[in-house]
Amino acid sequence: MILVNVKEESFPHLLDQLNELAKGQPEIPDKSHDVLGSYIAALKRMALRLTSENADQFLDAARLPLMEEAARYVVHGYDMAETGSRVVCLCLLQAKNPRVHGAAVEVLTSQLLPKLAERLRSAWAQMATAMQQDKAGALQAAIAKEQDVLDFVVDLLSLRQPAVTQAVAAGIVCGPLLSQLHVLAERHRCLNRPQSIWEILMMDVENNGLVPTPEDVDAMQAAEEERARAAEE
Repeated sequence: MILVNVKEESFPHLLDQLNELAKGQPEIPDKSHDVLGSYIAALKRMALRLTSENADQFLDAARLPLMEEAARYVVHGYDMAETGSRVVCLCLLQAKNPRVHGAAVEVLTSQLLPKLAERLRSAWAQMATAMQQDKAGALQAAIAKEQDVLDFVVDLLSLRQPAVTQAVAAGIVCGPLLSQLHVLAERHRCLNRPQSIWEILMMDVENNGLVPTPEDVDAMQAAEEERARAAEE
């Protein structure tokens, strides 16, 4: 609680010690929610107090221990830990100090996005199993799991930081999301329906084409719906 309630004027003197704590990545038992909640609150308090004057103190060589530590808890399962750690990540990713920002993007690319991608794949696998076994509760839980990850992805994109957007595009959009669209396109093809926009999209991507803009996707969707109506007449 000392870390959480440290006075503003005392913070610069404790910053080095707090950073060492984050760098050590202490192991906190999953069920120790009170301890974990206070620890995440301390990390969040550190991130929110990042300024141009103290930014270099957050760095350890080229690493950013605070971001690395927060990345451990973004999909922890305990809501308070997840929310606090995500605030830390979002705060550091929009840091004005170029060294801090660059180090944060490196953690995003190497640790955070792979973790989110794996979480999405896990959710989709659980959805497929739940639908096969006709388990509505399990299906809803998997959908909620997927939605939680996608909500955080939207938060990352909402930062409007070019490096962050590029990393998300490479690690999420052009990774698991396009793979999932490919699965859906294959299923669509097997049903002998008219060629969908997603089949067109996947062919374009496989041929090193450009990913269409949202406006292009809307236009293709409208054209597909028109073809479907014409086929029914």
